[in-house]
Amino acid sequence: SRPKDKFTMASDDPYWWNEAEPIWITAEKQGVRTATMFWPGSNVAWGGNKAAEWPYRISGGSRPSDWAQFNEAISPTQRVNGVLDVLRRPADIRPRFVTLYFDEVDTAGHINGPAAPETTRAVADVDAHIGELVAGLKALGQPANIVIVSDHGMAAKANDRVLPIDKIADPADYRVVEAGPYASLVANPGREKALEAALFKPRDHMQCWRKSDIPARFHYGTHRRIPPYFCLAETGWVFQNTTPTKPVTGGDHGWDDRAPEMQALFIANGPAFVGGFRPSADFTNVDVYPLLARLLGVTPVASDGNPAVLQGLVKP
Repeated sequence: SRPKDKFTMASDDPYWWNEAEPIWITAEKQGVRTATMFWPGSNVAWGGNKAAEWPYRISGGSRPSDWAQFNEAISPTQRVNGVLDVLRRPADIRPRFVTLYFDEVDTAGHINGPAAPETTRAVADVDAHIGELVAGLKALGQPANIVIVSDHGMAAKANDRVLPIDKIADPADYRVVEAGPYASLVANPGREKALEAALFKPRDHMQCWRKSDIPARFHYGTHRRIPPYFCLAETGWVFQNTTPTKPVTGGDHGWDDRAPEMQALFIANGPAFVGGFRPSADFTNVDVYPLLARLLGVTPVASDGNPAVLQGLVKP
């Protein structure tokens, strides 16, 4: 166990990733070659172990057949060209599943907020680079099924929508694990009742639960790594450890997934898809996993994804 470590998206330690098999590993295990031009976790030796001492070598584990370590300095055009390059290969080393990630909309939204002109320009720029990809595939004569997703929405933050945790509870009673649109906390030894009395008091713009009482619709709270107390802010409000000393601006995500601002993008286009299909109900990003498995002709592992919700999108 690593109780003193904290997960970040930059971590390549398989410890943090090994309990959810990604689609490229599902595919590789079943003989489908994959390539990733950035995707969270695609640089990780999934199923492996990282040594506890320097040089921290990783033993075992699996990665895509081709992968790249994420670096913002690699331009969108270079990323598109990288994808097109692997698709020019001979059939025996050409991947059948490829990921491509653009970070600029996320970055612009976090820095400037979702309604800022900089964010709108970032959306237009990514749209243009997806156009480059489509044109490149056409030039190669390479038919492809393209699934375009965003991992989350974005809502604006502001100075007058901050919830300082040290004004909600006594700092002697808790340790903050995460803070932002939601907060997760651990009670200091023997301080559980005092912390609960503070957290469960009715308060504006927030609600807190014991881990075991988090609403089932969030699909969150059963894993052993999730801290004992979870607080969710009203959309647009954020938890901070203490009263901020610098302006709170830009955007964030992680609020109630039913909030309109948190809704994500999904577009599917290609020869396998039924034109004009609209799902009968909202669906979640985890439902994309069984869709991709179906497109690749592989058997998905058990997941929270519901294959039925996008069943009608794929031609019989």
